[in-house]
Amino acid sequence: MKKTTNDIIVWDVDETLGSFATFSDIYNAIEYSSKNDLTYDDFRDILDMFPEYIRPKLLKYFRYLNKNKNGYKVVIYTNNMGGRQWIDYIKQYIEEKIKSKIFDDVIYAYSSDARRSSDNKTYGDLHRCLDVSNLRHVYFIDDQPHIIKNDKRVKYLQIPAYVIYPAAIDVGGRLLNSKIHKRHIKNFPVFLGLIKSIFESSMHFEGEVLYSKLDDKVLENFVHDFVRKTTPRNNNTRKSKRIGVN
Repeated sequence: MKKTTNDIIVWDVDETLGSFATFSDIYNAIEYSSKNDLTYDDFRDILDMFPEYIRPKLLKYFRYLNKNKNGYKVVIYTNNMGGRQWIDYIKQYIEEKIKSKIFDDVIYAYSSDARRSSDNKTYGDLHRCLDVSNLRHVYFIDDQPHIIKNDKRVKYLQIPAYVIYPAAIDVGGRLLNSKIHKRHIKNFPVFLGLIKSIFESSMHFEGEVLYSKLDDKVLENFVHDFVRKTTPRNNNTRKSKRIGVN
């Protein structure tokens, strides 16, 4: 029997939640330099050293959604091909930072999620993957114009991609003498050469419209509108306060 859920806010991952394509360059270089597979603790320690790779004010948006949650669902819907573990690490990191399990479901890439019918993001697949009925409000946030954007049942925010371009000297300076360096990087000069070659050859996001600070207000308004629309009229929180994003 299908679960009844009326309201859903859906988040893409890469360049929506954060600059995870370029962050993965750093992560993969460290893992390549190590004799051991990196763990979630390593992921957390690395991202803590590079907090700017998370979209600005993102954690405040999720704290706001968590505070006002009244039955709606918060969902990740991604085409990231890095495997389930990578997405689970990002999800866990955000939930640890806001001290709440905010996400109700994750729709992984088509290659690793049997619920999906294709690698397109569609309303039909959203319905199918979540096994819900009677959808009312569907808000969708993504930096790419997927098919679902054209569905009249979906309010879609195509937000400019959030991208941080790492510099080898900055990455090396932060990692030098860190816990990650001591645990995983045995030959630091070789590691610096590796990340320099990776960063110089990176071709991410050429020609795309990228993030500006004006996008913060657009995203804040979108999230606030979702909460306002999904809050029962007989509830005092119908007049929900704006997100604190000082």
